[in-house]
Amino acid sequence: AGFVEWAGDLQAEAAGRTTELRGPRWGIQPPTSAVTRGEALAEADGILSSPESADAVARLAEWFDLIPDVPGGPRGWIVNRAAKSPVLSWLVVQVLSARRHVGLQIDHHDALIDLPLSAIPQLLDEHTYRRHFAGMLTTQESTGRLYASLCIARAQRPGSTWSTAAASIELDPDIGRRTSRAASTRLAASPSEIAAAASAAARELSRRRDFRALERRVIELASTPDTWFTDWARSASPRRRAAALPYAVTWMWCEVAQGGLDTSPAWPPPVTRQSKAAYRVFRDTLPEELGRALRELADGNSR
Repeated sequence: AGFVEWAGDLQAEAAGRTTELRGPRWGIQPPTSAVTRGEALAEADGILSSPESADAVARLAEWFDLIPDVPGGPRGWIVNRAAKSPVLSWLVVQVLSARRHVGLQIDHHDALIDLPLSAIPQLLDEHTYRRHFAGMLTTQESTGRLYASLCIARAQRPGSTWSTAAASIELDPDIGRRTSRAASTRLAASPSEIAAAASAAARELSRRRDFRALERRVIELASTPDTWFTDWARSASPRRRAAALPYAVTWMWCEVAQGGLDTSPAWPPPVTRQSKAAYRVFRDTLPEELGRALRELADGNSR
């Protein structure tokens, strides 16, 4: 019910109109609320009239996430509930094929290496990502790096889902669904090329590097700043202020543990734009010796 503001009212009415035989038939008897009817029509119009086809596919994909396991699949569900049109048919095909094909290629790609899940970071490092995935996705690089890691994680359990892949590397399962959706509408390479890139990138990951241990270490440092931050801040010239603490923790999370900026243990979600911008300034201006000290704090013997 939290997907859109008006979904709660629609969900409540649907529950009241659901019988043992079937659910509500909105096409025959629309929602009672004029506001709900208007919002639903506005959303549909926004999808069908999007000037960019990729945006239309991405918006429709969000709704398909709500009906992944319906009998007959999402395609049958929407065909039975919407007037047929060439535009809608094309959108449905694009949403389903973009998701399915990469997953299937990964599931059946013999060259993908077997790795312990602890050796897979939440975000593939920048150099490996650029070397193997350059030009394959038109998303932000952070999204691409996350998607690359999900591809490698999914390959360890053929036949699984993007949600399962996310959970296997200690991410919220919903991040797997959302990242796959975002990436699938921004692919500039074939599914087989994506699978091959994931295979090549996986070969460069060290089986001995434990990213889950690194994540736990940074979380521990975030909760015990009195054991290290003062000494680290004093080593800087000029001395770093207490306000730098969340940025120092986030630097270790992103640069050493290779976690995502949004999931840093330094601050509660959701992370504000201001915090993200301030962190990037911190990261880009951090002297090499201070970065080296933070890396030593977080890294330990995890290699």
